[in-house]
Amino acid sequence: MQWCCTTEADVIIIKQVVKLAEDGVSSMKVICDDTDMFVLLIQHLTCDLIMCGTSSRRVIDIKATTEKYSTIVDQLLPAHAVTGCDEVS
Repeated sequence: MQWCCTTEADVIIIKQVVKLAEDGVSSMKVICDDTDMFVLLIQHLTCDLIMCGTSSRRVIDIKATTEKYSTIVDQLLPAHAVTGCDEVS
């Protein structure tokens, strides 16, 4: 399953990803270039998840990224909220 998102859809998409994972979907692809989505996906990872850019060939394996940076994953959401950082690439 895959979605294309806008900034306003961030929370809705995350909720759908979590719901689909709870319903047994084992892998998903989210198409988005937003750092808010990246941070939210890492925080709510529940299955194999790929994030693809809309205008580039960039592909991020969310599960592999979460495992590689497991020591800082819990700090990303608060840091992102405090800095107000949002970048669309």
